[in-house]
Amino acid sequence: MNPMRLALAVLTLTLALVGCERANPERDAFLRPPAVDKAAALPAEGIYPRGRRMLYAGYSGVPARDLANGFSVAGPAYGGGNESQSAACEKAGLPHIVQISAFEGNTSGGWEAAAKIPLDEVRRRVTEAVQRHAKSKFAVMWAVQPEELRPWRKDEMAYLKVVCEAIRAADPQDRPIFLYNPNHRDGNSLAPIAPLVDVVAKGCYANGAGHKDNRAWIRWSIEQMRLAADKAGPGRQVLVMPELARDPDPADRARIETWVRHDVYLGLMSGADGMLLWSLFPRKEVKATWKEWYEAYARCGRELNGERTLGQVFLFGEPRSDLKVSTVEPRRPYPLGSSVRNALEANTTAPSEGKQGLLHPWTAYERQLGSSHYLFVANSAPAATTFRITGFPARGIVAESAFDGTPVALPGAGQVLELRLEPWEVRALRFSSEPKKSG
Repeated sequence: MNPMRLALAVLTLTLALVGCERANPERDAFLRPPAVDKAAALPAEGIYPRGRRMLYAGYSGVPARDLANGFSVAGPAYGGGNESQSAACEKAGLPHIVQISAFEGNTSGGWEAAAKIPLDEVRRRVTEAVQRHAKSKFAVMWAVQPEELRPWRKDEMAYLKVVCEAIRAADPQDRPIFLYNPNHRDGNSLAPIAPLVDVVAKGCYANGAGHKDNRAWIRWSIEQMRLAADKAGPGRQVLVMPELARDPDPADRARIETWVRHDVYLGLMSGADGMLLWSLFPRKEVKATWKEWYEAYARCGRELNGERTLGQVFLFGEPRSDLKVSTVEPRRPYPLGSSVRNALEANTTAPSEGKQGLLHPWTAYERQLGSSHYLFVANSAPAATTFRITGFPARGIVAESAFDGTPVALPGAGQVLELRLEPWEVRALRFSSEPKKSG
C-alpha cells in the first residue's frame, strides 16, 4: 500500500477509536451536571442559607476548639454563658448561634419564670437583646428560650409568637429563628410551631429516646419535621439533633463511631439541612466516652464542610433516580409502635405524641453535584444487610468512597454491584468520569 494511504488509514482508524471512546451517551447522561447551580450566588464561607457551608454545631462547646475540629458554627450556650460566648465569638470572628429570651440578662429559665412576664415586657426585653447583636456579621441564628414550648398551651404559643415578632422587627439581617422541641414531637404537634419559626427541629436522641437499636427512628424524626416545615410554607430549614449526653453500656462502646455516622448522615439523607448536637459540654454522665463521641462527630463535620465538601451535596445536589438499590435480605418498613417518653420530657410532651408512622430499615439517597454522581446508602437495621446496585454506565466511569476517596471496584457490563453493610453502617459512593489513559 502507498505509504501515504497507509498513514491516512491509520489516522482515520485512530480518530474513529478516539471518537468511540469519547462518544458515551450513557455515561454523559449519568454524569450530566444540574441545569442550575443553586450555590452559584452564595459565598463559599457563609453558612447556609446565606452561604455554601452547612450549619454543623453543638451546644455549650468551646468555639475556637470546635471550629478547628469539624464544626462550622458555635452552638448556643445556656444561662450567663450565652452573652460571654457571643462576645468571645465576635472578637474571634466565629459564626455562632445566640440564645434569645425575655429573662433579665438573657439567662435561661423555664416556662414558669417566663409565664410571669407580661407580653409587652417580653417584647421590650427581646427587642433589647436582639439589638445588642443586630449588627453582628457572625451571629447566624436566634435560639428561643425557654425551649420545649407546648403547642396545646395558648399562653406558651402566644409567648413564642411575641418573641418571634420582636426578633424579626429588631433584626435588620432577618436571620433564622429556631426553637428546640422535645424528641417525641411528631408532625401534628410540630404543625402549630412551624409557621412561627424559620427552623424546625426536635431532639433526635436515639439512645435517650429508647431507640438504640431501631435507629431508623432518626429518619422518622426528620420526616415529621419536614412534614410540618413544608406545610408551614417554603424556605424553612430542618435540623437533625443527635446526642452526646451519656456513656453507653460497656458492651456498646465500640459502636459509638457507627452510631454517630449513621445518625448524622441518615438525618441529612432524610431531609435535614444541618446538624445541632446536644451537647459539647463534658457532662458527668458521659465522662468515660466523651472524647470518642466528640471525635466521631468531628470527623463527620470535616467530611461535610472540609475538603470533600459533602455538605454541598445535601444542600445543593440535584435529585436523581438513575440507580436502582435493593436488598438481598427482606427489609420492610414496620410500625413505629409506642414511643418512650423519658423523665426529662414528661412535662413537655403529650402521651399521644410520636406513636404513628413507619420505620424504614434502610435508606438510599442519590444526588448529582457538578460532574459527580453520589449515592449514599444507610443500613438502619440491627442486622447486616447486602445491597444490590444497578443502573450505572457499563463503561467510562470510576467510583470511590465519598468519605475518604478509597477506590471502589465496579463490576463488568450488566453485572450487579453488591455492598455488604453492617448494622447501622453508612456507605457513600462518588461516581465520576474515568481518567484519560496516558500514552
